[in-house]
Amino acid sequence: MSFRLNWGVGPVHYRATTSSPEAERAIRTRLEPWLRPEDAEAWADWKLLPAAEGWSLSCSRPEFAARSGTLSQLIQVMEYQSVAWLYGYPDLLVLHGALLSRNQRGRVILGPPEAGKSTLALGLWQNQGWELLSDDCIVLPAASAMAWPGPRRLSLRFASQPLLEPGW
Repeated sequence: MSFRLNWGVGPVHYRATTSSPEAERAIRTRLEPWLRPEDAEAWADWKLLPAAEGWSLSCSRPEFAARSGTLSQLIQVMEYQSVAWLYGYPDLLVLHGALLSRNQRGRVILGPPEAGKSTLALGLWQNQGWELLSDDCIVLPAASAMAWPGPRRLSLRFASQPLLEPGW
């Protein structure tokens, strides 16, 4: 049996294929906010398969070298490499920052590393009624007023983690 999952940001589509129900569940859990129906050609096809020792990950992109590791490590590699490729995708501007929305209006928080972008986004999300779309990267198509959240979850530095509501 083979499982296929599709995800992406804006015009960039990725696909992961695995023969393992365990891997399918883990990929689905990690990438759930960015899953899509299978409606477009994938820019990169990933294959995640059980191996003699752990798991193996390969990709249709020639610049990616196949590797092995734990399931969790390889899903993280797949996610992070997919985000990294956004920076070189034609006609997209990718910004390092947070993207929030309220009343169908978007707000972008930009700043240098460790400036508190994620902490500010968390405060607006938990206390001011904003919807947190992304805290790491924002994808803007060329010549457009649209923005897409990058496939990344809230990532706080250790000092800011006590600000999270109980149960996080």
